[in-house]
Amino acid sequence: MQAKAALATIANALAKTGAGMQHVVRTVVYVIDMADTQHIVRAHSEAFDQIRPASTLVQVAGLTPASARVEIEATAIICD
Repeated sequence: MQAKAALATIANALAKTGAGMQHVVRTVVYVIDMADTQHIVRAHSEAFDQIRPASTLVQVAGLTPASARVEIEATAIICD
């Protein structure tokens, strides 16, 4: 599923900086079809477990590439 892949990409990017999902304070999820929401929420919950960053879900008309059904943007705070 694309949501799990997007969250894995976020986790990998954070790991490269020595951070983790616990550093994410906000996500914005862009979705083409609101019918996918249940799957996206499940993937989001699994990725963040007990961490509950602020989250916004936005339905959009299209994403790039055209085959994309979901895009997830994350904001993390990483202190030295």
